[in-house]
Amino acid sequence: MAAPTIVGIEGAGRVLEPPMTLDEREALSASALALRHVTADLGY
Repeated sequence: MAAPTIVGIEGAGRVLEPPMTLDEREALSASALALRHVTADLGY
């Protein structure tokens, strides 16, 4: 998964790491996995 990154004239800069609880991180990972499965099923 990609994290939000500040991009300026010199390219990618600071990566923003939003604060998340363990439950939120687990839910985000589960969501990303579900999206990977769907895109694979669609042939991407």
